[in-house]
Amino acid sequence: MVYDIETSAMCRRMVVPVFSSVGCEPGTSLLGRNSLPRCAARWRTAGVFPTQASSNTLPASLARSAAKTPLANSMIRIPFYYFLFLLVGTIIIGLEHLLVPVEMRLPLVTTIAGSTYANVQLAAFDARPWLIGFHSLSGLLFAFAIPPQIWPGLRRRRPNLHRISGWVFVVSAWASGVTGVAVALVYPFAGAAAVIPNLVSAIALFGCTITAIRCVRKRDINGHVRWMLRTAAIGLGIVLSRIYLSALIQGLGLPPDDALAQAFWLGSGTNLVLLEIWMHCYGKPLASLG
Repeated sequence: MVYDIETSAMCRRMVVPVFSSVGCEPGTSLLGRNSLPRCAARWRTAGVFPTQASSNTLPASLARSAAKTPLANSMIRIPFYYFLFLLVGTIIIGLEHLLVPVEMRLPLVTTIAGSTYANVQLAAFDARPWLIGFHSLSGLLFAFAIPPQIWPGLRRRRPNLHRISGWVFVVSAWASGVTGVAVALVYPFAGAAAVIPNLVSAIALFGCTITAIRCVRKRDINGHVRWMLRTAAIGLGIVLSRIYLSALIQGLGLPPDDALAQAFWLGSGTNLVLLEIWMHCYGKPLASLG
């Protein structure tokens, strides 16, 4: 949790006088992550956190924040590690297509998606490497542009860098969407069933990024961050698509072409659903991430 200077000073004036009566000695980090939840129960017992806030107590919003600190921290940590998993996975997939020869990838892809998919799709990639290479390169740029966009403080300290990385993010998202449709057409392993989800993803990438640009031009930073996060959720869906592809083929025994088409839907769809649930339940303004 981050409190401004005025709120911190007010909290100190109100809380410090009751420390001795509730058995919590004031330390060097009065509003630290550990000290606040540790003494929250005692403060509540002493009347610092009553059911209804009054003029001589902490504000109700601050009391709720203190009482829910462990949950709030988990609502930050869990999405962070999940996002890190998606980001690293996307980078690995992009580097794999760019740097690893088809012969070296064949055993792993066979294990994950079966021999039919591995032999047909990798042979198509090897026959026309330029398109899948450009798609992978745009995906790498997309992934590397995400951390500067969500790095707290970068917009305040280096607004030009934030703006440049934002345009890299947007252009690479457009390139990934267009080349994703082209990949589904040029390497038609699953036919039209794979083209449709890629086309929908491309339209969604264009729509989300354009809406994000319009929000930031209106100074709606909270809306800008939300739409940029939705763009990232769609683009990073490739990692979950790989997992779903393996589960559908190896676990459920679906034909590889049907599994590939469904994996495209499930990958980005799962990310979007989880993101919307998090943004709705967490309820914290996201402008600090912009």
